[in-house]
Order: sequence, then structure tokens, then C-alpha cells
Amino acid sequence: MNSKQNLRKLIREQRRSLTARQRDHLSKQMCARIARLTNIFINNKIAIYWPFDGEVSPLPLIHKCRKQPVKFYLPSLPHFKWQPMHFCRFTPKSRFENNRFGIPEVISTRKCSITAKELDVVLMPLVGFDSRGNRLGMGGGFYDRTFSYLSNRKSLHKPKLIGLAYEFQHIDNLESEPWDIPLTAVVTEKAVYNFSKHPHMERHSL
Repeated sequence: MNSKQNLRKLIREQRRSLTARQRDHLSKQMCARIARLTNIFINNKIAIYWPFDGEVSPLPLIHKCRKQPVKFYLPSLPHFKWQPMHFCRFTPKSRFENNRFGIPEVISTRKCSITAKELDVVLMPLVGFDSRGNRLGMGGGFYDRTFSYLSNRKSLHKPKLIGLAYEFQHIDNLESEPWDIPLTAVVTEKAVYNFSKHPHMERHSL
């Protein structure tokens, strides 16, 4: 088992050890912090995710932003692993089905589905992150493949990639891979870590 696999195992165990009440309380704290970052809502297409395996839940943000002109989207996994994800509009009338990992997805229609490039902000799950904006995911690579086009730009413009994590998921240093897409920021229950000074993010800020 390599170091990243060890890290995933340890942090996922720590994440799962939180009680439902603790996860709910901390998730609400983070969503309240995000809601105060009003400049991320200047544009209104925001991707969230359905929490899984003890992840921070972004769902309270929907209630927090009920008076904002925001449209929320959930990711849908592609049929083939090499394809990018697409994103489906999440509304009170949405119907769901579980994907191959047992995570609910909006039943996709052409009318409700958009591509990654059409999003303004993406709130992303993660297993770990470091002070340079490197993200440790679950290992499937879905987000890295979906946003791989951003690595070919001199600076990131759209969408902003914001990770949600518990403070204990902050790691001193993560070894990055060529295909890793760095984050714009990470929000925890204690802080907002802004990585906009990353060499690929010099014009990108919250």
C-alpha cells in the first residue's frame, strides 16, 4: 500500500468516526461560511455533490442560498471512465437514481444537463488537501479528468474549484501528479484556505 493509499485509509476512517450529529453540525458551519462569501454567487451555476462515506455535506447551502439567484447542479458519472462527468440541475422536483457506487444522481435529461465548462463554481469532496491547493481524492480520478482542460490554461478562469473538508483533513504536503488539478480554495469549519496565488491561479480569487 503506497503513501496515498495509507492516507486515504486513515483519513476516511477518521471521517467515518464522526457521528451523524457532528457531521451535520460541522457541515452547517462550513455552508454558513461559504454563504458569507457572497462574491462566489456573482454567477449562479454551482455544482455541489451528494455526501458519501462521511464527507462534508454541501446540501445545507441550498437552504442558505434560497434568496440568491443560484442554480445547483449534481455530477453524473460517465458511462466510460475516460469520459468527463456532466452536471444535472438539482431542483425540488428532481428524480434520483443511484450510480454504481450507490450515490444518488439526478436522472439526466438533455434539458437539465450541462458541461463542466458551463459551471461558475464547483464545490468538491476530498479526502485530503495541503497548503498548496493539492487535493487527495478517492482515487477514481473523475474530477481530475473532468477539469483536465484547466491545466492547459495560463490561469484558471472558470469554474472556481472549492474543496469542502474537515480541518483534520489538512495535510502538510501532498505529492502532486501531472494530472492533478489544483484547487482554488478549501473551506473547513475553521478557515478558508485561498490558493489563488498558485502559479496556475494568479488571476483567480474568491
